[in-house]
Amino acid sequence: MTSRADRDCGRAGLRPATGEKRDGDHKRLNDCNKALVIAVSPLSRRAYARPAAVSANFAHPSALCVVFLADVDTEVRSIIAAMKPSDCILFSGGAPGAESYFGACAERHGVEEVNFTFDGHKIDRHRGVRVLNHEELLAGDVSLQYVSRLMHRRYTEGPTLRKVLQTLWYQVNNGQEIYVIGSILDDGTVRGGTGWGAEFAKLCNKPLYVFDQDRNGWSRWTGDEWEQLTEQAEPVITHPHFSGTGTRTLRDNGAKAIEALFKRSFT
Repeated sequence: MTSRADRDCGRAGLRPATGEKRDGDHKRLNDCNKALVIAVSPLSRRAYARPAAVSANFAHPSALCVVFLADVDTEVRSIIAAMKPSDCILFSGGAPGAESYFGACAERHGVEEVNFTFDGHKIDRHRGVRVLNHEELLAGDVSLQYVSRLMHRRYTEGPTLRKVLQTLWYQVNNGQEIYVIGSILDDGTVRGGTGWGAEFAKLCNKPLYVFDQDRNGWSRWTGDEWEQLTEQAEPVITHPHFSGTGTRTLRDNGAKAIEALFKRSFT
């Protein structure tokens, strides 16, 4: 049976590529010294290609089926087949600000939510709430001294802060791609308590993207440093289980970045 994504690729003038994309591919493809633009159908898992004047980079080695294209024009990027929203889950915390906006966008696009929280914690989202009990919170426990050393700042002891960090552990642990709204500091960490989620994602070697509200743009963690992304290379959600978190002080550009991320990924 021909999938919608297959038909879309056909209408875009694409041809099936030789062979199938293997999970974990991370290479450049060339055909007679001409770079190929690659799109992958999420249903049939068939790769499609056409010659282009740019190189096709597998920038997401862990992607299940969608290849992110760097330095590709908008017309070509539009052929990338989006995942079905109903197959996806956003893992977040439902807190005011970025987390709440992630949840609102997920609901508008038909994406399921799981919001990790704890008794007595104020949240704005009430869809998909998962209240963690004492034993579950302990599973995500981490030494505040360790976090302080890793983040190059001091975190004071307190039950609320510890529980917030524990819920961030659940968000990052369940998501296979991590999207954060905040500000990247000069030492490479992310400002605020949200920064622990970003650092934990680094430790887990998960794809990590931060929209820096001060710099007004997305950056990707390469494993060694932050790489600022051009508008043409902004991230696309490629895994059905993803996490969205960030600052409570959400600005207009941060909200627009979240909305645009969902539109690129699910429309």
